Amino acid sequence: MPTYQLISSVILEKDCYKKVIRINDKPTGPLASYVKQISPLKNSSFDVPTACCSTSTTCQYVILNPYNNSEILCESDIVTLISFLGSNGYTIETELTKIMKNKVLNLICFFSYP
Repeated sequence: MPTYQLISSVILEKDCYKKVIRINDKPTGPLASYVKQISPLKNSSFDVPTACCSTSTTCQYVILNPYNNSEILCESDIVTLISFLGSNGYTIETELTKIMKNKVLNLICFFSYP
């Protein structure tokens, strides 16, 4: 059973910084339809541009809004995502989340899918 990590992250979208929900890998199950690969945010003008997802370290996955999949889901809409996960057979791994909360920066939670 694969386990996934959700974290809060800032991205630049259409000249606007947004706090969004990132996932560590493309998930299995219904959520896979609502995950998009994006280029990582450049920290400075000296960062070298890379092709999106040319290596696993440059690839980032964000969650799209299940009710409008042309829109990246903002962190403030976490309830929408938690509801979607629960309704579609995913399990929030509360014990693992508690253990890792102080070790993973901006961790929201871990979850799994059968």
